[in-house]
Amino acid sequence: MSNKGIGFNRILKGRWLDYTAAATLETADLPTLRRDLHDWLADDISSESRDRTIDILLRTWVKTGENHPELLACARELFLSVDSTEERIWLHWGLLLLAYPFFRDAVSVVGRSARFDQPISRSTITRQLASDLGQIASLDVGTGRTIALLKDWGMLDPIVPNRTYRVRNGALVTTNHELTLWLLACALTAHASKAIPPEDLVALPELFPFRIDIRPREIRRSDWFETARYAAGELVSRRVAIRGD
Repeated sequence: MSNKGIGFNRILKGRWLDYTAAATLETADLPTLRRDLHDWLADDISSESRDRTIDILLRTWVKTGENHPELLACARELFLSVDSTEERIWLHWGLLLLAYPFFRDAVSVVGRSARFDQPISRSTITRQLASDLGQIASLDVGTGRTIALLKDWGMLDPIVPNRTYRVRNGALVTTNHELTLWLLACALTAHASKAIPPEDLVALPELFPFRIDIRPREIRRSDWFETARYAAGELVSRRVAIRGD
């Protein structure tokens, strides 16, 4: 990943993502969306930072459609039907996994730490990412922005006074299986391995905030996936979309 490839270099808030998602349902015209977001964010962000923040918001809720049109189209349909702010997080998270490989890498580190109830910090996440990605100048900035978003969503509890965090108990839940399967489709699409066992898919560390109540047979029946049996078991992969997702 190049320095430019990190991209996740501005503070984001959940309500900004909510507003962007809603705005994209009103118009697909990028100049109109930019003007709308500039006006709406004026009280929250200085003018010199607003453009780059809007770039991230639009890359998430508009430009993911360039490579993953069906996933983005489904996200917009689901946004109209979800019942809570928490369920909207599922949608933002899936699109961020697609839009920003760095975000996926960073939250995977958090998820692996959460499995063992280990405290995490900006410096430890950055060091681990650097061991995989190399020393990149903007790595620490991207890590800080990721932590800020997780805090805004209430996923991290600070451990005072040593600037570390623990993942908050209580996974995000939904009874909407269509939403859950969509998130799994995003996670598998963003994953380096395009085919993995179904039990590994539902347990990916980058999905740590969510309780995935999906059985293997539901994955097999979903239009998002196809499964193949091999000697040691079963692999699931993304189904090739008719419209080129």
